[in-house]
Amino acid sequence: MANIKDAVINYLQHVLRQHAIKWYTVCRVQLYRTDRNDETVTAEPHFRSVTYTNLTIDSLDETNIHEAFQKNVCSFRKSTFGTLQVGP
Repeated sequence: MANIKDAVINYLQHVLRQHAIKWYTVCRVQLYRTDRNDETVTAEPHFRSVTYTNLTIDSLDETNIHEAFQKNVCSFRKSTFGTLQVGP
């Protein structure tokens, strides 16, 4: 996940050099399980962070980026899909 965070930081810095932004992160996962009839059941939920506002590149805080990613992970863990396996 560190590579993704670095890519997000670089992208946000690039955009903030041009103008102020509002941003959030979304995590989409593919989950699957086998039901009683030996059929594969899949789900593709998405988990969204809160929205952050940055006016300048100086206002970009890595804590917000970390919180956004943590919100995605915590939402996934709290979901009813937690009993399913993450797809390949």
